[in-house]
Amino acid sequence: MRWFSPLAWRDLVHPYTDDHAVPLMVCAALCVMLVVVAGALYAQREYADGYLPDRSTNRRRWRVHGYTDLLARLALRGGAIWAATVVATSALFGAMTGGIVELLAPGSATGSYVRKMAEGSQVEQYLSLLTIITALLVAVAAAQRVHTLVLENRAGLIELKTAIGISRTRLLMTQGGMALVEATGLLVLSGGVLAAATASQLTEDHAVERAFVFTVSQLPGLLATIGIALAVAGVAPRRFGIVWAVIAWSVFTRFFGGLLELPQWARDLSVLGHHLDAVGDPDWVPLAVQAVIGVVGSAVGLAAYQRRDLPGI
Repeated sequence: MRWFSPLAWRDLVHPYTDDHAVPLMVCAALCVMLVVVAGALYAQREYADGYLPDRSTNRRRWRVHGYTDLLARLALRGGAIWAATVVATSALFGAMTGGIVELLAPGSATGSYVRKMAEGSQVEQYLSLLTIITALLVAVAAAQRVHTLVLENRAGLIELKTAIGISRTRLLMTQGGMALVEATGLLVLSGGVLAAATASQLTEDHAVERAFVFTVSQLPGLLATIGIALAVAGVAPRRFGIVWAVIAWSVFTRFFGGLLELPQWARDLSVLGHHLDAVGDPDWVPLAVQAVIGVVGSAVGLAAYQRRDLPGI
């Protein structure tokens, strides 16, 4: 399957050992072919049109019951795409747990690196890192949902919505509520699929329970992400890049903080990776802090959104 991923072609080349040139030749040939095909298609199509039919509108008449119902219908397609992505990723990661004991065995090169990135047994290390990736997908989906409010602000649609009687409070809180509902559903779906796939490969060291709990208990981190996104959308919508920077920092600290020997407090400044364990005494403090950040961020965003000019930046 490495042939189907450009990122995996490096393994096929075996640099500094076998130095196979065939994968590089295939890569170069595909690049040239794609450029030629793209140029031919671009030269032949109508300006500002496309070869595929436009699916942005629907001729069927919807019986919409309120603003929330409309947003839910518009978000259905995007939510389905995110759900399929999360299911596929979780199923793949769960199917990989069969060789975890050998891969992370004491004394192995991979195990020495992973121990700097995560703590605990091999099962804990493996599942904690994998659930960060699945939680990352959900965090991006939630932030993107709030970002829709920013895009509508730039397009002038917010003024039209308020002109028909929808309050600013309802605009912001409905978008934030939908982001939270979608994130919760995706997180539970991811945890269930990961636990089911793990059960078919590995059951020792409470692997199945940890697969589900490690995933679902990261919900406060997603709440913090949504709160930060709402705060930025309310205070300075043009600075929404701050939200993506927070997510990027969270990924960096979780995967590279231990390798770079960053201080523990710097690694803890993350909206990802804080979870409960299905075994032992749970540590609720990080999750409580994240929940407070989410609530405070939402309150700040709402207060600013109610007072600033609608086209304001």
